[in-house]
Amino acid sequence: MAKTTRSALPGSIQATVRSVLDALKAAGKPSTAAVYRRHGVEDEVFGVLTTDLTALAKRVGVDHEVALALWNTGVHEARLLATRVADTARLTQDEVSRWAGEVRDYVVDDALAQMTVRLPQAQELALQWIRRSEEFVSAAGWTVIGLLAKQGRLAESEARRLLAQIGRTIHDAPNRTRHTMNTALISIGSYLEALRDAALATARVIGPVEVDHGETGCKTPDAAEYIAKMAARGARKKTARHEAVSRKPTAVRKTARVGTVSKAAVGGGRAREKPPAARGSRSARKG
Repeated sequence: MAKTTRSALPGSIQATVRSVLDALKAAGKPSTAAVYRRHGVEDEVFGVLTTDLTALAKRVGVDHEVALALWNTGVHEARLLATRVADTARLTQDEVSRWAGEVRDYVVDDALAQMTVRLPQAQELALQWIRRSEEFVSAAGWTVIGLLAKQGRLAESEARRLLAQIGRTIHDAPNRTRHTMNTALISIGSYLEALRDAALATARVIGPVEVDHGETGCKTPDAAEYIAKMAARGARKKTARHEAVSRKPTAVRKTARVGTVSKAAVGGGRAREKPPAARGSRSARKG
C-alpha cells in the first residue's frame, strides 16, 4: 500500500494547486513547449523539462486530492504531475478510466500507463481499455500490457491470446494504438521466452506497421528485428554472467566445521562453534 505523505507546499488543496501551477509556469520554456506541441500536445502547455517536473513531484509528495485537482486543470504538465503524485492505493478503477478517457496526447497517455501498471488491477484495466474505440484509451491499454510483460506479470495464456489479437487487428487499429500494439508485441517476444517464437511469427505475418508520428523523428520499430535484437542482448548478458561466475575462485574455508580444530587455532585452543546465521546457513543468506 502506497504511503501517503503530506504536501510540502501550502496548506489547502486549492493553495497547493495554485502554487504548483505557478511553479510549473515559472519553470516553463517556450522552446520546450514547442517541442511538446510537435509531439501532439493540444492542452495548455508551459514547456517544463522532465527534470524540473521530477523535482516538483518530490516536493509535493504523494497527495491524492492534489493529484485529482491537478488533473482537472487540463494543463499538460499538471496532468503529467498528477500521474506521479496520485496515491495508487486510493485510485479507483472509475477514476483511472475517466482519466484515460480524457487524454488528448501520447505523452500524457504514456505517463498514465506508467501509473496504471502500479495498480493491482492493472491487467484488468488494460484488458478493458484495449477493447475501447477511443485511440488513447486503447493505446494506454496496450502500453500497460507491454509493461506487465516486461515485469513478468502477464500470464503466458493471456499473452498468447493477445498475440493472436495483435496479428488479427493491428492494421485496423487507430494510429497511436498501432504503435503501442507493436510495442506490446515486442515486449511479449522479448521478456516471455516461452512465447518468443510465437511473437516472432506474429511479427513476420503483420510486417511493417505504419504509424504517423507527425512532425517528429519518432519511428515505429520493426517488431521481428527488435525481438531478435533483444534476444541476442539477453543471451550475451547470460553468457557474461556465467563467465563471471566461472572465473570466481572457489572460496577457501578459513575455519573447520563445527566440532573440529580450525587452522587458526593450531597454536592452541579449540575453534568456537558459530550460530547458524554466522555460519552462513542457506536461510540466513536468503534473509
